Amino acid sequence: MSGALLPWLLAAALLLVLAGAVKLREPAAAASFLGALGLPASRLLVGGGAVAEIAAGASALVWPRPAAAAIALLYGLFAVLVTLQLRRGISVSCGCFGARTIPPSRVHLWLDLLCLAIACLSIAVPPPAFATVASATPSAAVLAALAASATALLAAAAVTLFPATLGAWQGGRA
Repeated sequence: MSGALLPWLLAAALLLVLAGAVKLREPAAAASFLGALGLPASRLLVGGGAVAEIAAGASALVWPRPAAAAIALLYGLFAVLVTLQLRRGISVSCGCFGARTIPPSRVHLWLDLLCLAIACLSIAVPPPAFATVASATPSAAVLAALAASATALLAAAAVTLFPATLGAWQGGRA
């Protein structure tokens, strides 16, 4: 078991929980994104996916290895969808964070691939459950939670803010 992986897995998991919660509240953008890719643009499908994101993310606290498998599956799917979007030149926002306009970007793709890699590594070398760490070493659990939260929030900011900023600086190429 590798405790060093725990904050990284929790960050990827928390990002799913945040995005899933936003999609439950504001499913229209994600449904439009699916429609732009030629998939069913169903709010019900978005809601089901959002619940799956929240469940996979939350389960990482208790069952890291099975959660890592679900997290890997979700981030793999997201990487495929963003790749399709970029290759087809579809500029519709993905809906990851609700109605906020997030243009497709390589930053988003690389974040999905990084989270996929963290999840795959967590399957191969599972970190301990957060509850186990919290009961054995509360200070380590607090540090892991803080590191995961900060990383997830920075990742969300990277996807929502960085591409537009970089694109403006580079003349529209992010």
